[in-house]
Amino acid sequence: MNPPKTINSPKTSASTTNPPSHFHSFPHLPLELRHLIWTLVLPGPRVIEVIISSIPTPRWICVQESCHPTPVIGAVCRESRGVYLGTWVPFLPIHKTSEPHGTARSVMESSGISFINPRIDTLYISLSPGIITLALFNSLATHPALKNLHTLLLNWREMEYLNKSSRGDTPIAIFQGTRRLTVVVNDTNYGPALPPRPKVGIKTWFVPQRGHAEGWRRREVKEVMGGFWKRFGGLVGGWEEEEVGLYGVVWRGREMRW
Repeated sequence: MNPPKTINSPKTSASTTNPPSHFHSFPHLPLELRHLIWTLVLPGPRVIEVIISSIPTPRWICVQESCHPTPVIGAVCRESRGVYLGTWVPFLPIHKTSEPHGTARSVMESSGISFINPRIDTLYISLSPGIITLALFNSLATHPALKNLHTLLLNWREMEYLNKSSRGDTPIAIFQGTRRLTVVVNDTNYGPALPPRPKVGIKTWFVPQRGHAEGWRRREVKEVMGGFWKRFGGLVGGWEEEEVGLYGVVWRGREMRW
């Protein structure tokens, strides 16, 4: 006896080529499974750039060019937003500035609040010549959103200033949760005493679990030669040649977007 033939009706074919856009049974899934699904659509690591605005008084702001819109998971429903806010916490106001990668001499209207995941995001403290003080640096380090900051990226000029402070004022000591500190040495000529550099020197401190002070004293540092490129006068991205070659946009094996 021959098996019955399968006849695909037009309706069946349409449903095969155009899968449903809604999964109506999602609310009936176990809570643990729903949370697991939500976590799979959370954003990956990013670089969050902050600068000091001198208007009206010195304060920290987040550069709009380094921020990303709130992901969809943050606005689907109360449950998804709870999962998002369980990892990403409110940080600094977002501003578009006339000088996006330097001292903000004029700041345009705020466009909301930035969010940061201190465990996977990199905080980049951009160049703020003549404005940054230890008090301002401390005010940023004590921000509640940075309590568990893992990776800190500093411009070398801020580093030079902080090195003149007491040993307890080093960035590693101030940012108590920091496990990696990267110092960017610009290839820009800031004066006759500083010859221009053909490439950017990136020094990364890996802080051991035994303590911040010990790691700083031992200078446990990995030195690599990397590169940065600019677009419209603003910093766009960087790489470490040892890890991804000349054309990658990857930071320490992870994709980082500015």
